[in-house]
Amino acid sequence: MQEFLSKEQRSFMSDTVGESPKVEERRKTFFEKICRCLTVDHYRIYFDVTQEQVLGRIKKSLFPFTGQPLFEDGKIDLYAPFWVYISLNICMAIFGVLARSIDQAFDEIDYETSIEPHKMAKSYAFLLLYFVVIPAGLYGVLTLLSDESPEYAKILAVYGYSFAIFVPVTFTFLVPFDTARWVFLIVAGIISLWILFKELVMNGMEYMEEYKIYFIGGVQCFLHVVFILFLKYYFFV
Repeated sequence: MQEFLSKEQRSFMSDTVGESPKVEERRKTFFEKICRCLTVDHYRIYFDVTQEQVLGRIKKSLFPFTGQPLFEDGKIDLYAPFWVYISLNICMAIFGVLARSIDQAFDEIDYETSIEPHKMAKSYAFLLLYFVVIPAGLYGVLTLLSDESPEYAKILAVYGYSFAIFVPVTFTFLVPFDTARWVFLIVAGIISLWILFKELVMNGMEYMEEYKIYFIGGVQCFLHVVFILFLKYYFFV
């Protein structure tokens, strides 16, 4: 049959049938080659995770003092961090309203409270800073300060899991005692910082000079203090 085909047709068939990976790579569009980070396929591996893995990692992020690494199998996921980001903002809005209602009931203040959409929008932007921008900044700093650094996806995942503790903490704001609320927030901040220290310093930055680790740790402590103050005074006052 091939003898009746033109030279161009035979050449096309030989190029398209049984293409090698190198040929497939050449056939990718310019966008796919240059902007892979903007394609869905680039992130698919970070969402290929089982329910058992997610629950196990959430448990480790809530009780991180066991010494076990967050990613025992070495496989990073962004599935749970994504839902932590969404859930934390919703919980802050809902329980912030309930906490204010309880406080007003105790103070015998007759004032109608409701969820304020503009607050949720602003808090989404603020949380985006902590879940995306700050990890990107940390990745850039680590890249500049040393030849080795954890990949950005790992920093992103660790940050997401480290903030999981603040989701149940929003429930505790239904307790109508301001001192108890501060205690819960401070404990949550310590747990969150410990996860960052354990996963990024003990299991990824041990090659860095000590003063650089102290500098990065100090910045992270400051950022957590800012987050706690935002959570307390923006939603629970």
